[in-house]
Amino acid sequence: MRFERISVEQGLSQSWVRAILQDQQGYLWFGTEDGLNRYDGYEFKIYKHDLSDPTSLADSNVTALLQDGEDRLWVGTLDGVDRLDRETGAFIHYRSRPGDASTLGGMEISAFYQDKAGILWVGSEDGGLSRYNSTTDSFTRFQYDPTDSNSLSDNAVLSIYEDSEGILWVGTASGGLNALDRQTGEFTHYRANAADPLSLSSDAVRAIFEDSQGNLWVGTDTGGLNLFNRSSLTFKHYRYEIDNPLSISSDEVRVIYEDRSGELWIGTRAGLNKLNRATNRFFQYRNDLSDIYSISSDSVWSLYEDSGGILWIGTGGGGVSKYAGSLQKFKLYQHRPNRPETLSDNDVLAVTQDMVGNLWVGTHFGGLNRLDRNENVVDVFKHDPRDPTSIGGDDVRALLVDSTGKLWVGLSRGGLDTFDPVSKTFIHLSNPLDDAANLAEDRVAALFEDRSGEVWVGLWTLGLDRWHRDTQTFIHYQHNPANENSLVDNRVRVIYQDKQGLLWVGTYGGFSIFDPVRNVFTNFSNDPNDPKSLSNDVVRSFYEDEYGNMWIATYGGGLNYFDREQQTFTRFTDRDGLPNNALYAILPDERGHLWISTNSGLTRFDPRRETFRNYSAKDGLQGDEFNGGAYYQSAQGEMFFGGINGLHSFFPAQVVDNSN
Repeated sequence: MRFERISVEQGLSQSWVRAILQDQQGYLWFGTEDGLNRYDGYEFKIYKHDLSDPTSLADSNVTALLQDGEDRLWVGTLDGVDRLDRETGAFIHYRSRPGDASTLGGMEISAFYQDKAGILWVGSEDGGLSRYNSTTDSFTRFQYDPTDSNSLSDNAVLSIYEDSEGILWVGTASGGLNALDRQTGEFTHYRANAADPLSLSSDAVRAIFEDSQGNLWVGTDTGGLNLFNRSSLTFKHYRYEIDNPLSISSDEVRVIYEDRSGELWIGTRAGLNKLNRATNRFFQYRNDLSDIYSISSDSVWSLYEDSGGILWIGTGGGGVSKYAGSLQKFKLYQHRPNRPETLSDNDVLAVTQDMVGNLWVGTHFGGLNRLDRNENVVDVFKHDPRDPTSIGGDDVRALLVDSTGKLWVGLSRGGLDTFDPVSKTFIHLSNPLDDAANLAEDRVAALFEDRSGEVWVGLWTLGLDRWHRDTQTFIHYQHNPANENSLVDNRVRVIYQDKQGLLWVGTYGGFSIFDPVRNVFTNFSNDPNDPKSLSNDVVRSFYEDEYGNMWIATYGGGLNYFDREQQTFTRFTDRDGLPNNALYAILPDERGHLWISTNSGLTRFDPRRETFRNYSAKDGLQGDEFNGGAYYQSAQGEMFFGGINGLHSFFPAQVVDNSN
């Protein structure tokens, strides 16, 4: 996930953000320990306490915010409640006065809530719960009474929430969870009981939230997250487990929030969590000093999704992080130190998907990765010189899942392996080079299975090999200067089969079209004197369109359109809108657009209009430089492109430019 940061350097008044909201005018408001901030997306207007101005903010330490149904902004501080007069910019103050029960119960404000009836509730850490009466501009107090067992259990109120059944829930610092019966004014108490594993996990209740499925979640300061069962009146606990990266990241839960897509987010003192409610597993998002796009601080205090679908995260010491999950175009998989659920290396050179949906990712230095995206689990396979059944090398250049489900692994120095998923071992097909029936060299650059089930191997410097299943041997195809119908060049980088069954072989010396019936190659290369020839001899990718014409990506010469009838090439370069002429891969989407990876980001090409839409690191890409061979398209249309700083996946139809 990619987070953007806003803090003091961008104009925020202070880096501890305890409250966030968006008003009806579209402004974002941030409550910090040193001022109230109004943000228009570009600049901040800051409100602070001014000793010389009685209409200024009562206190600069802002702890809670609420916009009520009448578009009034309420501000909770450590010196009572303020209401902003938008016309004058003045604040109207509400304070607790000893002996006057019609005033606020306390001054240290911790929470606001407006219920379905429009009633405003105020929680304070020093005076219990207060209900605001807008007609009389006064408050009714609900406080702890040691003589009344049905009173509020504790005057230190930390959270307030009304559920779908109309029950008002109140969380306290040491008195557990309270449910208010508004008809009688009595509270039902739910407390932690060490002898009862189904009781509340802790009496310090910091957060309460009901999700769209009707589940009531309770976050505590010391006992993690609780799920309340209304039928049995019991609690299920989610606790931090030191050896389980899929547990919640901390037992100190500060905020619970559900976004519009139904994702449940939990902010803690040790990171942001997203809960998969189907598996009861948590995805943790932590600050990473080596990653400027990680969350700005592990201390999460507030969460809010704005009208545009951006999730804003208020942190302690890191200002605000924002995550545009619904707007981010490209999902990113990367390596993170000490995070076993991430890739083993960021330099991605190959990718494919097996028949059960696992992603296989080959890296430059980190071996082979298997990603179970449902469980958020990564298995890493690395070469072990002491184990002959381990993968043959850690520099994985090509991957193929054949029609039988077998995984083939091409290595830069280690030859060709197949993988046995039962024993999790590798079988090496690269035998000693003095046997003419073995792989011609141990440096594999490309793998491809044709429609007859034959596996073809593109080699780094010694041509093209075909694996013969029956004899378990290789047949070699190499360039012969004396034979114009031989392979055009021995440095093979891509293999493709067209609708006619012909094989297209891209090399560093142009490309060859192989006719398996006639067993001959027809070759094409650049002619400097012919502008209608191939633009560059380094060919990295092919795609045959619905009309049978071939699109060819070259490294240095841009994109080529090959007219098979005329045997001519039309060139598209950076002069026509490409971001760069060094191209790596072509994948088509369902609208007929071509997605192309380059040395300057991704581009989407519309062949009908002959226009390009370019995407760069500014659009959330891992970087601008991608890698050859690192591309794949699933049967569902999901695209994968790997680069020097990670792997992207996306569905083209979901890549929509934000008009806002």
